[in-house]
Amino acid sequence: MVLNHDCSNDLETSTDARLGGTRSDRDDMTDPDKVGECVKTHLFEYAGSSEEVRRIIKERRFDDLVHVMVDACYDKTIKCGPPGLVLGVMATGILHYGLTKSLIKSQRCITHRGVELDIVIPDVRTLDTYPERALVICILKTTDADLMRSQIREIDTIRAKNIWLVIPRTVIDADQEDDATNCAEDVVVGANNESFDKKRKFIISKDGGSFIHILTEIALFTSRNSVNSDRLRIVGI
Repeated sequence: MVLNHDCSNDLETSTDARLGGTRSDRDDMTDPDKVGECVKTHLFEYAGSSEEVRRIIKERRFDDLVHVMVDACYDKTIKCGPPGLVLGVMATGILHYGLTKSLIKSQRCITHRGVELDIVIPDVRTLDTYPERALVICILKTTDADLMRSQIREIDTIRAKNIWLVIPRTVIDADQEDDATNCAEDVVVGANNESFDKKRKFIISKDGGSFIHILTEIALFTSRNSVNSDRLRIVGI
């Protein structure tokens, strides 16, 4: 059974942020719904008003779309709440926007077999019937290793053949950088390393990280697996 639900209810809070302001301000900055609303407001205000975004979409340069949205919105959105949560919400919003504009079939924010899934391409019916032709994208919305480990173990229970992870990389303070690669290795301590190694990983960070290539990689996946009749027409593919 598949249940649709509001993505904003899925957002995990993280304890790694240095939050200031009043008690009310701090509560707002750690409330997942309010953080989600704050991030999405900045993202979609920019996307709706940017001539550059419109030109990129028209030219179907989707690597550039991801890059300019992260670059334009990072400094504003990072103030919305804990960095890991903010980057996870940003990745979710950009992917939803990019998938819509690129006309690729997907299901988003659904519960399947009791597990909450961020994005399934093309749909859970294909995931059940032809798992090798379906793609599950899991967006981590925290930099807390225990929460990351728990989310990855849960996603493994659906037995999907193709699982991609989006991992936030954040700066905690001026002299301490959270290395997403090392963090990812920490997540699988005591878990199934072979299973983790088989998953593709995309890092989202202030400079965009490898996440900027995710829409192009989705296009390649759908093209190879013929999971979508309206394949992405991206420059260079």
